Amino acid sequence: MKKILISDYDFTFDPHLKDVSLNRETLRRNKEAVKRWREAGNAFVFATGRSKESFTENIPDWNKYADYSIVCDGATAVTGRGEEVFGDCFGEELAERMIQAANNTRLQQNHVYISYTGEGEKEAITPSAYKVVVWSELADDHDAIVRSFKKELDDDLDIISYCGITVIEGRHCLPQDNRETYRNMININVRGVSKTHGIKKLTERIAAQDTHIITVGDGPNDLPMLTEYDGYLVERAGNDVRTKIDKSRIVPNVSDLIDKLMNQQ
Repeated sequence: MKKILISDYDFTFDPHLKDVSLNRETLRRNKEAVKRWREAGNAFVFATGRSKESFTENIPDWNKYADYSIVCDGATAVTGRGEEVFGDCFGEELAERMIQAANNTRLQQNHVYISYTGEGEKEAITPSAYKVVVWSELADDHDAIVRSFKKELDDDLDIISYCGITVIEGRHCLPQDNRETYRNMININVRGVSKTHGIKKLTERIAAQDTHIITVGDGPNDLPMLTEYDGYLVERAGNDVRTKIDKSRIVPNVSDLIDKLMNQQ
């Protein structure tokens, strides 16, 4: 039976450790483990909340060790050549309603809407967006935005709220890092779109029915795929996620998980 291992990228595959040398070594071990995994006839796929552009441009060698990448939290996926496999964008009507919900907050504090589209990232809500991320400076702003979207569009959107995290240059990072810009992030997808949704749509196209799918991640947006499939959690995950996964399924790193899985073959 063919196996597909699907891994989150940030803080799972790349741990983003403050110790640069240790981070480099952990990443190297993960890449070497994936090479052994694929040489044994298995497939490896990334599933990330990043946009296609952020992922493929900032990690240009990803396709040397992965077969596909699911991006925008499952709204689309790309091949190693950068071709989109499928896509679920907001569309005209939903985008217009989202803009109205955003305007209804009438906030004075700074907040930024970023659309993750197939053509790049834009500081606006657009119909072609696969995902919208909202950065807000203050928790009060954050809560007001969440309330407005839930009131107007709760039946049409999946909203994941990250309040109080630290962000560095548009990426969430470890809380102790002092180079923060925005502390509060909201991920917005079309209702039903998640990493699980992306896995189902991708595997419908590339996998046989008896394929064994294994997943590994660290964050709230990984929980659906971890519970739907054969899921594992890396030990650096936060307590809000760790409490939802059995302790026996927590691993130090992706390389340790691959060693465990290959020993079971």
